[in-house]
Amino acid sequence: MKDPQNLTIVLLLITAVTLSAMLITAYRDRDDAAYAAAPAIKGGDYLIAPGAVSASTDAVYVLDIGAQRLNMYFTNPNARSLDMADSIDLSRAFQE
Repeated sequence: MKDPQNLTIVLLLITAVTLSAMLITAYRDRDDAAYAAAPAIKGGDYLIAPGAVSASTDAVYVLDIGAQRLNMYFTNPNARSLDMADSIDLSRAFQE
């Protein structure tokens, strides 16, 4: 054990075993569940669903069943608010 080459080999083996144990632990404790977007929420006459306008802008779609309107709200990071982007009259949109 007094040979410097033997000491180097032993230290490299200890390091390899330690790193291997850390790698196995990291992959064994990993949660492999798939995460999707949040589900739509239905409460009374409203159906609310999250969405995205672009990579940096999120949106909330609100379907008002009683008024037959679809409203879209988006996050405004500059004003730190939720602004209405559009409102669609569904009775006119789905007229035959």
